[in-house]
Amino acid sequence: MPEFVLNTEGAGAPWLSLDAFTQGFIEAAFFSESSCYSSADFFTPEAQERVREGQADGSTPDDAGPAEIDRDSFCLIKNFCGEFQQRAAAALSEAYESDYDESQAGRDLYFTRAGHGVGYWSRDQLPEAIGARLSELAGCGEINLDAYEDESHASGFQVSFYIS
Repeated sequence: MPEFVLNTEGAGAPWLSLDAFTQGFIEAAFFSESSCYSSADFFTPEAQERVREGQADGSTPDDAGPAEIDRDSFCLIKNFCGEFQQRAAAALSEAYESDYDESQAGRDLYFTRAGHGVGYWSRDQLPEAIGARLSELAGCGEINLDAYEDESHASGFQVSFYIS
């Protein structure tokens, strides 16, 4: 099975300034929402019709990455992940004593919060009580990504996030 590799080309200093937890969260979002279309084809009427009809999984081009996250969404993600890390500091500290790292914890926040069927509660590396506590702290909510055309951006499009 091919491994997902997040496209970080052009992401630069904003991406590098993020902690591993927040980078993991963003990686999981793009992994979960990548379509079968590259940015060259994603915005064609045919592809958009398939995306709307649910025939093309994902709401972002498969070559999208952190460089395409719009400024407001970047700030939203950074704040959301930072607030969670503060609220869950004790449980995360215990989790990191296992064979479990910050990147995986960020990915698991995305998967748990978005209800993807995996997450903190399913990690064999975590003691069951820690996984359950982190799951409780993550809660459930909506996380939506939406790619939109933006001729002023170098890639010609941007991605917005909605987190509730």
